[in-house]
Amino acid sequence: ERRMPTKDDLDKVSMDRPVFIVRLCGHACVANSKAIELAGPERLPESGRETGLLTEDDQNPVWEVIPDPSFEKLVEAALFAANKARSTGIVSVHALVNSMDEFNAFKQLHDTGELPVRLYMQPSLGLMDKLIADGWTQGKGDDMFRLGTAKIFADGSMGARTAAMVDDYTDDPGNKGWLLHTDEAMTEMVRKVHKAGWQAAVHAIGDRAVEQVVNAIETVLNETGESNLTRRHRVEHASILSESLVKRMAELKIFAAVQPQFVLTDWWTIERIGPERYRWTYPFKTMLEAGVPTSFGSDCPVERVDAFELIYRAVTRDANSKSECLTVEDSVRVYCTGGPFFAFEEDRRGTLKPGMLADLVVLDRDIFTIPHEEISSVKAERVYVGGK
Repeated sequence: ERRMPTKDDLDKVSMDRPVFIVRLCGHACVANSKAIELAGPERLPESGRETGLLTEDDQNPVWEVIPDPSFEKLVEAALFAANKARSTGIVSVHALVNSMDEFNAFKQLHDTGELPVRLYMQPSLGLMDKLIADGWTQGKGDDMFRLGTAKIFADGSMGARTAAMVDDYTDDPGNKGWLLHTDEAMTEMVRKVHKAGWQAAVHAIGDRAVEQVVNAIETVLNETGESNLTRRHRVEHASILSESLVKRMAELKIFAAVQPQFVLTDWWTIERIGPERYRWTYPFKTMLEAGVPTSFGSDCPVERVDAFELIYRAVTRDANSKSECLTVEDSVRVYCTGGPFFAFEEDRRGTLKPGMLADLVVLDRDIFTIPHEEISSVKAERVYVGGK
């Protein structure tokens, strides 16, 4: 029926067992009557109590009553995810974790020598004080497990219509999404991360959210007189930009971690924001030509962790954005070198030359000569991490 499910739909599944389904972006969910009862109806907005649909922080009361997985299950899940990444040719992952148990699950795999890929850890900002107290500093670790960024969220998602826009959603007049923090609060969070000597990674999808983050990073850099090439604060997604935002990000060298798979998966984007703004949606070629430091990733589990589907979509795009298609060479270069550069590892990872870590992938076909439509079906026949 091309609509969001409701509480009543889920009540048909069960009135006795709590049922909770989450949109793949994580920014919206639907709960049945039993789940709402357990969470405490008084803690939910009136619209959520009526429809079961909850977005952003309004989801928290339901999440809080869901039993946590055991530590053993977290370790099992972490190993499964890491092996899945390696099977598609990925040798290094920037991994977001939301709890110390998740962080320690990956750490245990590292300590026991079971990690199949290199990890650059992205703990949420709420974990930073605990990690600092435990002696973790930016870059601490080794070539298999290293402390990376502090993750901050500025807005929601386009799928949930909660990404913060300068103008209304075309398919939802009167709705511009919303910012999760005031401009002052965002600047203070970036300042806290910066003063701690850490790297900030801020989720920002809508152009209003990206503007807020760019302003915050610029303010903090001006306060300290540092270049962002030294600190490498980054915007995660930077999905909808503008000509002025691209120019500012290039001038300030604000890094952008982007996801080519969204171009086709979010097929409804042009209807959601209109053709004029669609010109500035996922504008990878424009960003690279302007000099915005850029890296590619999947945003798994929102997208499949699949290196070749990612490259395929960067190269082919969709019918409405062919001007932003990248060459295979550009896509592979950004994908291979971007992550290490974002992680201060460009001196030992990302390129094939003497002295670099022996991370190698053998493909079943020559990705540079096959027809573009075959790229998504390329397989990694052998994956070497550190020569193994």
